[in-house]
Amino acid sequence: MDERIDNVLAHYDTLRDAERAQRDDPAAARNRHTDRDRRLLAVGPETGRLINVLARSLTAPHILELGTAYGYSTIWLGEAARAAGGHVTTMEMHAHKADHARNAVHLSGAACRLSGYRVFDIFT
Repeated sequence: MDERIDNVLAHYDTLRDAERAQRDDPAAARNRHTDRDRRLLAVGPETGRLINVLARSLTAPHILELGTAYGYSTIWLGEAARAAGGHVTTMEMHAHKADHARNAVHLSGAACRLSGYRVFDIFT
């Protein structure tokens, strides 16, 4: 995998580990639900590798990701799409999450396989 992707994913892993440590802190319990939209909640490296392998097994996949969040899965999918000659379209209802994801995907170099971001709330 490209070193830029490894670096961005390592940064996500650091953030996820810090969130887990904070989650286990009893003093942080009262903010647990109010801060949910600000937490990373990434799938983790094992699931990331799994979706990457599955997407790579397809020929020129057209991947639709619903719920970009902060872009962790998007990077795994973008890397697979690049390897398999496909592309990813991703959608997120929170602009701050989509902005974070867009920047992370750009830093990872996987952006060349993203055909678009859409920010909207499907429930309104």
